[in-house]
Amino acid sequence: MVKNYISINRRLRSLASLCRDAVESEPHDNGLILPGISDYVQRDVRDILRVWPFDLESAYIKQIGQRAGQKDLKAFQEILSDLLPQVEDQVDDYFASRTVADLSSTVMDFLHPAILESSYSQFRAGKLRDSVFNAFVAVFDLLRTKTGLEKDGAQLVVEALSLERPRLVISTLATESGRSEQKGFIQILQGAYLGVRNPKAHSLASDLDEMAAAQYLVFASLLARRIDEAQTPTPGS
Repeated sequence: MVKNYISINRRLRSLASLCRDAVESEPHDNGLILPGISDYVQRDVRDILRVWPFDLESAYIKQIGQRAGQKDLKAFQEILSDLLPQVEDQVDDYFASRTVADLSSTVMDFLHPAILESSYSQFRAGKLRDSVFNAFVAVFDLLRTKTGLEKDGAQLVVEALSLERPRLVISTLATESGRSEQKGFIQILQGAYLGVRNPKAHSLASDLDEMAAAQYLVFASLLARRIDEAQTPTPGS
């Protein structure tokens, strides 16, 4: 979608430059534009139509091609003053209205199945606070499911990932770097509970926009993936 927007706007700028050159060039033979300029404008119109969104009305851009084919000075003046501004506004409005939908589609590719199930429908519906809250509820539900523990918050995290008697091991506890990673993940999960889940549960106020909510969902998915991939220690290990 972004590539289409860039491609269309690049061609629109080229088209506008050609039309300005046509209108400002002298002399005009009997009010006609040089055939070469008309051909280039029609070429740009054809290129734009190749990437034109199927659900966007194309009448204005087609009119530009038709008017350019007349090779008439007044036709090019009309393109510059009337048709081009309408096409530019039309393109900007169309792509701006699809920002959220595009973001939703992109975010979906990065979400853990537990986060997709718990939060994606709310995100698509614009219920951003609920989507973020539910995502982190899902993370801690997953941690309970993997460990069999019934606790919550800091107690759940510490008992699940304890360095002495862990229910889950993120990497390895046999090395200093592995133990540091386990400690770090404990702190990350505790921070997520205190800094994201609890505030979203206890306050109706929200400073979320679509981008911030999407980032939270991707973060929750990272946590869920690491929990999913964590190993359960064998007895005596």
